[in-house]
Amino acid sequence: KVLVEVGDYVKQDQVIIEFPEDAPAAQFQQAKSAYEMAQTTYQRMNKLYEAGGISKQELDQAETQMLVNKANYDAASQMLKVRAPISGIVTSVNVRETDGVEAKDILAIISNTKELKSTIWTTEKEICQIKVGQKARAVWQGNTIWGKVTEVANSMDPTHRAFQVDLLFENQEKLCKSGVTADIFLQTYVNPQALVVPRKVIKNDIDGSYLYVVEDGKAVKRYVQTGVASNGDFEITSGLKAGEKIITEGLNLIYNGAKVKLVD
Repeated sequence: KVLVEVGDYVKQDQVIIEFPEDAPAAQFQQAKSAYEMAQTTYQRMNKLYEAGGISKQELDQAETQMLVNKANYDAASQMLKVRAPISGIVTSVNVRETDGVEAKDILAIISNTKELKSTIWTTEKEICQIKVGQKARAVWQGNTIWGKVTEVANSMDPTHRAFQVDLLFENQEKLCKSGVTADIFLQTYVNPQALVVPRKVIKNDIDGSYLYVVEDGKAVKRYVQTGVASNGDFEITSGLKAGEKIITEGLNLIYNGAKVKLVD
């Protein structure tokens, strides 16, 4: 018997599906009969023990048998009642009352959308920058929710050939749906004082990375040290000061000492 529908709110441990007591797989009736018989036997043996008719060992054996049968009965009872593992919304019911089911079948899905878990796969180069507790944001259909990294794999998954990273997002306003594919961004580096230039202005030769700055109306080749690269930009850690003018266009025509004209 299916007791819930898609969209219903259920509480943890609430019964959502019931199976008949005569279901062969549950063996409920056999377990119930065995437990009741063991109870009766123990009660009779206890009276005999009090009257001095049996030993303490015989009474203990009867009690042990009763407890074993009770455990079997409890297990069979649990098989007849499927309970919600968490509180949340029923997002899928995959069984009808006339269906036969197996142990591997997913009978229903319950989602607690106030918090959403997500998994991403990263390369061995990226994994070095990711730590537990780092901030993250997920964007889905223009909606943004915020979260953090909760677990970082210590070894590469042989199937994906990548490292697994688990995240948890707050979704109190239910801006994002469960099961969707979203764009996830991790905040792996923060430097409010960073000097950032477009990636295209950085050139390389045998001596290192350089760009062109404007000094006295001329292009001057300046070697720089680069830091973190992100979203098409490079952080400059040395070799450039805030406020200096750099050349961003016509780079294929520029050379050291070339005259330049600034254009707004």
